[in-house]
Amino acid sequence: YYYTAKIPLLICIFFLLVSIVDRSMDFTIALLQKLEDTAEQSLAQLVEAAYEVSLKPWHGWISSAACKVRSY
Repeated sequence: YYYTAKIPLLICIFFLLVSIVDRSMDFTIALLQKLEDTAEQSLAQLVEAAYEVSLKPWHGWISSAACKVRSY
């Protein structure tokens, strides 16, 4: 019974990790596309733009504020 109860938890953890990796890849791709397309903006501006497109929809206001403060 103990091992059977752990299986749903392990499945949830697996899908959480897959989701995190997927979002980080989306951010990386967005940043690389912005680096390729835009040469006149600073790196901080490009990171902020990539964050807005890829990660911000998934973050609450606290995470968004922390990322904004951290980028400066």
